[in-house]
Amino acid sequence: MSGPMSYGAARTIAYHMGRTYDVLILDLSDVPLMGVTASLTIEAEIRAARHRQGKIFIVGAQSQVRERLRRFHVQDVLPAENFLPSCYHALATASALLNSAAEPALSVPASARLDCGSR
Repeated sequence: MSGPMSYGAARTIAYHMGRTYDVLILDLSDVPLMGVTASLTIEAEIRAARHRQGKIFIVGAQSQVRERLRRFHVQDVLPAENFLPSCYHALATASALLNSAAEPALSVPASARLDCGSR
């Protein structure tokens, strides 16, 4: 994701986060600002993912975004170790998590794969 996150972005977040998954990586490295609706959406979806036993990693949250997530108590429902500095850290962590699971690793459709770019 890139650019400021507001209501429109929150709808997209809810759509993707509402799907069934084992691991979701939310890369916020290029998100300078986050609106209230997007923050509330992320918090609600993290709570739902915990109920479904899905894991969420937040990558690269900058100061304003991190503060907004803190104000909406996202850090109360997502452990500190789920906030990672880079997409590659998140992919390595997710891969290790999936490979250590009793079930086969998640097959990710090409349309849902992350483009980590230079991160």
